[in-house]
Amino acid sequence: MSESATELQSAVRAALAKVIDPELRKPITELGMVKNISIEADHGVHVEIYLTTAACPKKNEIADLV
Repeated sequence: MSESATELQSAVRAALAKVIDPELRKPITELGMVKNISIEADHGVHVEIYLTTAACPKKNEIADLV
């Protein structure tokens, strides 16, 4: 991973640390909900998140916050 991609991944992770799970009231990074952060060659970002349950009633809210 290039230095700029590494910096971008760190910035994305820092931003995700501000996303609070609406039910558990803790950052999704602290809860281990960030599955993967992919940085594309054009610096596009793809984030995969674990949900607390498959039928999580707050999944749309969490996706919007991410």
